[in-house]
Amino acid sequence: MLVSKKVAPVGANNHHKKPTVAELVASVHEGGAILRGEQAAARIFTIQPPEIKDIRECFGRTQEQFAALLGISVRTLRNWEQGRPRVRKALL
Repeated sequence: MLVSKKVAPVGANNHHKKPTVAELVASVHEGGAILRGEQAAARIFTIQPPEIKDIRECFGRTQEQFAALLGISVRTLRNWEQGRPRVRKALL
């Protein structure tokens, strides 16, 4: 089950508009601030173990490729896919 706690991000009022370069740059800066612990994430998703594998397979990625995309080790991804421990990852 995918659970999302949302706080509306900047520019969230128009979902059909393509982001501008300035908005993309701002998003990258925001992501950096979140990773450095300077800012709270706007959204937090909780993904159950079977779903993480389904998501990876849906994108046609190996465990190595998907772990690299998430910025985690392959060992961590394997643990998540097998239900050890519960998956909780803050995303932009």
